[in-house]
Amino acid sequence: MTPAEIIAQKWLREKREEMLNCPHQPGNLLISKKACSERHRISRKIKGNGFWHDNGGYYSYRTGLMKCRECLIGKKLAKLKTLN
Repeated sequence: MTPAEIIAQKWLREKREEMLNCPHQPGNLLISKKACSERHRISRKIKGNGFWHDNGGYYSYRTGLMKCRECLIGKKLAKLKTLN
């Protein structure tokens, strides 16, 4: 194992309580609770196709965020964040 991998594994062990496996993203994505709540918040602001559809690079970004839009986990985390 390389030094970078060792550091990453140590960091992940220390931060495990702050992470979750996203059931909506492909590849068993491990994401922080903070990032999850932010993705939910951002996804709720996206409206229609317009700009997002016309710019290829943003299309896949938007498509990934659309999975976060109705996520109950993200919604709960976003509410907790606003309460704190």
